[in-house]
Amino acid sequence: MTGAGPLILLVEPAAALEGGVVALLGERLTGGGFPRVQIGGAPTRPTIATPTRLLLPVPPDTKSGRVTVETEAGTAEGGNLTVGLRLAGDLHPVTGPAVGSDGTIWTTVSGSRGQEVPAPLVKISADGRREAFTPGPLNPTGLSLRPDGTLFFTSRHDGTLYRFRGRGSAEPVATDLGTATGLAADREGALYVGDREGTVFRISPAGTVHPFCRIPPSVAAFHLAWGPDDALYVTAPTLSNEDPIYRVDADGSAVPHAGPFERPQGLAFDAAGRLFVVAGQGGRRGIFLVEGKGLARRVVAGANLVGLAFGPGGDCLITSMSALYRLPGSALP
Repeated sequence: MTGAGPLILLVEPAAALEGGVVALLGERLTGGGFPRVQIGGAPTRPTIATPTRLLLPVPPDTKSGRVTVETEAGTAEGGNLTVGLRLAGDLHPVTGPAVGSDGTIWTTVSGSRGQEVPAPLVKISADGRREAFTPGPLNPTGLSLRPDGTLFFTSRHDGTLYRFRGRGSAEPVATDLGTATGLAADREGALYVGDREGTVFRISPAGTVHPFCRIPPSVAAFHLAWGPDDALYVTAPTLSNEDPIYRVDADGSAVPHAGPFERPQGLAFDAAGRLFVVAGQGGRRGIFLVEGKGLARRVVAGANLVGLAFGPGGDCLITSMSALYRLPGSALP
């Protein structure tokens, strides 16, 4: 081998899920021919290769590890990439998971609207055991878990909010909620349900329902999160590719808070009160850390992601259209 070999400067972002695309920045990355690249020992083929930048898809079953680039001029190793662990497949989540204080995770095999699925609710224990439940209603969508283990969920099939106690059938709590999708709870126990046609409803702990705010309708689903500032945060993806995250005050006033994003979906706050959102920007998809009204930084690369939540230990639980992943909290900035 002759000449100076490749030099790795940075992997961006430093965390990913299978199917995501990360950028490898460096020098002489294509010296002497097309580079041979590995992530954690698994080969991947760049989709774009220039001397200073490689775009690297993360293949299925890739493990966390160093990135290696080999060219005719030499080999370089550097830039550790943390890859999320797939906890479960054969799912159909429509939003983020619900996570209990003991690490229990609830997600769904929701199905298309009106489709009857044998066991649409799925519970995964902290030690990885999977249980499936048939609560009765079709298309469980938004999820919210109470400290006592009671699960609330919306059905976008019949526009109803349900309560499920882990056995038997789910009990209706509120009806006539439109195409009920997103679900979030405030500190007082009130629940907020997003009708993707444009209304967010508030259901008091006593079960009283009233419209809380209006948001532009979504082509897919509303996603809701209650913020540490006692405000409601909402995403409503449209076809414009310039959608904001909305912040809704206690009086129901909704204003754009951050963005614009391409098809923003699930959002969640970590223990430090930082806001993360599943979205795209500039053609790059994954999870973004919102750092200001017009500022967001992609911190996890991923494809076909739907939602996220944070577990009691700070790990990030992420849903795609067909699977559930765990990413160590240490992988986030």
